[in-house]
Amino acid sequence: MNNDTTKPIWYKNQSVCAQATSTPKSTLRRAKQLGCPGFAGNNQINWTEAAPWIQNNLNTLIESEKEYVSPRDRKYEIEIKILEKKYELLVEEEKKKSLAIMIRIAEQVYREMQLILTKEVPNKLQAMSSAQIETIMENEIVPRICKAVRELKDG
Repeated sequence: MNNDTTKPIWYKNQSVCAQATSTPKSTLRRAKQLGCPGFAGNNQINWTEAAPWIQNNLNTLIESEKEYVSPRDRKYEIEIKILEKKYELLVEEEKKKSLAIMIRIAEQVYREMQLILTKEVPNKLQAMSSAQIETIMENEIVPRICKAVRELKDG
């Protein structure tokens, strides 16, 4: 029997063809994308034309399926990159805010230390022993600095 007179085998769509021929639907989809003959515009498949092409190009189909990224997955990849960029920008903004807060705290601590060390401490230290100075540092000066830092941090 001559191949030209063989009646073509038609399938309604890729799902039906995949089930009837045990060909993965992804392989059929990729074959169509690569220009396999037998794919009609109405989604029907002429298996008589498609089968030999798929068989002859099976290695190409398998390799291209590994590399192929569906439009949906490509869209997700783009959305993920956009979200990652937004996150990076948010992190940078938070870093800037944190740095600004730390600078304000450091400036306030500096002013508080300057006030304590230039005006209050010299007068108190003149007649004190080392133990008394240490007590003042622990009980008065350090708590005031810590309080100033907490107020700036919370405020």
